[in-house]
Amino acid sequence: MASKVFYVEMQVEDCACAITLNGAPLVDRRGRPPGSFSANMPVSEWVVSGDNTLGAQIVAVGDAPRLSARLREGQLGQDPNADADPILGQFELTVPDAPDSPLSPRAILDAGAPIELEAVAAAQHGWGQWYWETAPVFGNDRRSRQDLLDYLTAIHGTLSSGAIDPFLDTCRIKFSDIALCYGPALPAIRQEFGQAFNHIRGQPKFRLAPIDPRSVDFRVHCDHRVVEPVDRETGAPAIREHEDVGGLGWALPLMIGRLDAYRSDQLAIIR
Repeated sequence: MASKVFYVEMQVEDCACAITLNGAPLVDRRGRPPGSFSANMPVSEWVVSGDNTLGAQIVAVGDAPRLSARLREGQLGQDPNADADPILGQFELTVPDAPDSPLSPRAILDAGAPIELEAVAAAQHGWGQWYWETAPVFGNDRRSRQDLLDYLTAIHGTLSSGAIDPFLDTCRIKFSDIALCYGPALPAIRQEFGQAFNHIRGQPKFRLAPIDPRSVDFRVHCDHRVVEPVDRETGAPAIREHEDVGGLGWALPLMIGRLDAYRSDQLAIIR
């Protein structure tokens, strides 16, 4: 049974930004106006034993931007405790006192480049090496994109039909890792996800947005070992509730990995 949990404590004010851990997207609000939010996000499944890279990219700011992020180690099953949970790595946006300073966030962004923040955080855990750390790299070629599109379309068809088991099967790596670092048994994770989706699918008028090949963007993460299918314009997950339904606004973020270095059509949901 896992006893420790890693989480990122993030506080954002008046920024449009993305926050990442080891190249994996934790939050991405770069397509929105500058806004504010705070969260303690569990990230154990993205933490490696050794050095971890916590990063942020800011693309727009308002009048009073602030951003800080900390990778902390807490205890599984307990609430985050800022006084007791050790900080493994952190960064904070520096804002000069003079608003017209050439080093102010707005001045840097006006010069045409996003603001990049980064911190290295050393962590140790006993879960071994995650599959995504050494998964085969995705190629930037037409065949790889078509295989990803075919895989995404098949998932869409499966979920649209209500046949949840084939989708759960392709999530084997994801669910196994969740069970390892967060504690629930694998069958319980499958059952919980299946029940949650069936509840959502049972809502009146629920239907998935169609997959339009022209609007799907396959974002690469983690040194090209993980791909995230999103809407090219909005950045929303490609598998999501149709906008016209006016329902729950449900969406299913997917992180896809290759299973075979020599066959780009062998894919799985790994996160």
